[in-house]
Amino acid sequence: MAWTPDFTIGYYNIAESYLFLNRPEEANAILQRAARRKLPMKDYFRAQFFVAFLNRDRSAMDKTAAQLASASPHGDSEHFESLVSAHEGPLAAVRQESMQAVTLARQAHLAERAALFEGAAAVREALYGHSDESSRHSSAARQLVEGRDVDFPRAFALALSRNSSAALPIAMAP
Repeated sequence: MAWTPDFTIGYYNIAESYLFLNRPEEANAILQRAARRKLPMKDYFRAQFFVAFLNRDRSAMDKTAAQLASASPHGDSEHFESLVSAHEGPLAAVRQESMQAVTLARQAHLAERAALFEGAAAVREALYGHSDESSRHSSAARQLVEGRDVDFPRAFALALSRNSSAALPIAMAP
């Protein structure tokens, strides 16, 4: 398949690949190229946020988070902020931002997104050694919706919490 310059997902995939390689400058260059072409990219602000994070540019993160919240007020911005807070801040702030993301997704009737945010919180709590909180978030995610994408973080969190008897049936489900 030949490269199509107006194929927007291609730009995002390349930018995301650069982010995974910890090459934020190249990711930003691809995003700017798409912006110059005025291509609609629904994940543009998400990628820009992580470029700013990898560059440790707090003002750019704040600006991008505000743009993301305006463009998609369904909890993504709050979720990303909770990830940054988990990296650098107090756990109380992390938990508050995380629950705000879940609340916004639920209010928008986006149960799968809310379950993904709960799953991320379960993994975070397991990594911090808070197995009771991790189990609570895992259970909350399950009550919202079940499916491969939302079951993985639940099972992973339970396994991290050394609760393999609960994780195994989730991981082995068809």
